[in-house]
Amino acid sequence: MTQTADQKLNQIAQTTLGLETLETRKSDGLDFHELSVWQIKKALAEAYMAGFAAGAASEKYSGTEKASAHGAAWWQKDAAIPDFKIEDTE
Repeated sequence: MTQTADQKLNQIAQTTLGLETLETRKSDGLDFHELSVWQIKKALAEAYMAGFAAGAASEKYSGTEKASAHGAAWWQKDAAIPDFKIEDTE
């Protein structure tokens, strides 16, 4: 995972899940959290959309719709997850 991806995951954890860090701190009180399913769903959707946007911007992917066409809130509308078509670059 790139540093940018780690930073994005930490940002999602902090803003959406209210977690201070994703680092293991070897303490039950610090490493285990009570979260609602809607918080987890939102965090997963945000991480998915961040990855989708990064992939759509990559030259490795062709024939995919741009992430912006689905909007950041695709999961709220029960929209289908876009199909990925990966071209062999080798």
